[in-house]
Amino acid sequence: MKEVQLPSSTGKYKIGTCVFSVIDHDRIEMIGPAPGSQGRRIRGRLYYPVLPSDTVGVSKDFVLSPALCEGLSRAFHVKIKDQVQGEYYLNASPAPGKFPLIVYSHGLGAYAEANHFLCSELASQGYNVLAVGHAFDAAANEYEDGSVDFFDKSLNSKTYRPFLPGAVATLRFCNDRRSGNEELGRRFNVLQEKYYTFLIEYLDERAKDIRSITEETIRRFGQRIDLTHGIGITGHSMGGATAYYMCRHDDLFTAGINLDGILAGRYDGMVMKKPFYQINCETNVNVSVKAALDTDAPFFWEVFKGMQHHGFCDLKFFVPISAIVGKMPPFVLHENLCRIHKTFFDRYLKESTEEVFCPEGPDFIRRA
Repeated sequence: MKEVQLPSSTGKYKIGTCVFSVIDHDRIEMIGPAPGSQGRRIRGRLYYPVLPSDTVGVSKDFVLSPALCEGLSRAFHVKIKDQVQGEYYLNASPAPGKFPLIVYSHGLGAYAEANHFLCSELASQGYNVLAVGHAFDAAANEYEDGSVDFFDKSLNSKTYRPFLPGAVATLRFCNDRRSGNEELGRRFNVLQEKYYTFLIEYLDERAKDIRSITEETIRRFGQRIDLTHGIGITGHSMGGATAYYMCRHDDLFTAGINLDGILAGRYDGMVMKKPFYQINCETNVNVSVKAALDTDAPFFWEVFKGMQHHGFCDLKFFVPISAIVGKMPPFVLHENLCRIHKTFFDRYLKESTEEVFCPEGPDFIRRA
């Protein structure tokens, strides 16, 4: 991997990190090498604020560890050998005080640290950020005891059932530029009932992952978490759909952001009561229209022009190919995503009076 330019955090805090996990013994595993087995392990990486003076002599951790490089190589059939060390400090002493908690959920086949630079920026601004590793759904999950699990490749063919007709039907649906939100919402429900049955079922499993590791985080680190205004949640792709699901179904979560995820899931008769921010590339607008329907809460919707779906995570820094990650310069995209997240969660988790940032200009389309 050739040397790449990577962003630095801009907040007043340095970033500490630790890895931990919890085993949900009551779960029946539905994916991985032993479906039907009892118990499921969920990994968490916590990013948290640290005083600069408390990082002296503390080791930095890796964003791309050897195990993760192997997992990504397996999942994407690309040789990835170089480790990448992050600007975060392993098991550093936390800054005094309590800070709100934001949960991050990765996309299908990605990994907990897939939006490392966003999570780091939020921690530097005074947040605890829990990045969740969904077992056998991530390229790799490396646990605190050194064990690793890898991506279940059978998930690729389960995204649509049957796969090819579902992929074609989804592409046609996404290319509709004439229908309004209500019509698109109606047609999307028909589409998902025909082709997204696995995604709908698996969303509930991801929700259980989020709940289990969040409760474990509060149990372990509650003395440094401010839960006064609930918990925020964000995610990319399937992780964004998970964020929406949690805001709809779980009272622990009070505000959420979706980074270009398909909003599969059954929500008939439900009304969104939580503030939500929807972010899309142009090609995925139609599969996210559900977020604009049936809501009684503040709602924001921005479309980033010229972007591709995979560009809304750190891949934009490591694979500068516009056909894969979009045309927007990585640092411009990163700055806008960080500013959206900070102002949104500042308003709803810290009661800031600052307006939620909504980017303007020729590179953006405001939908709500």
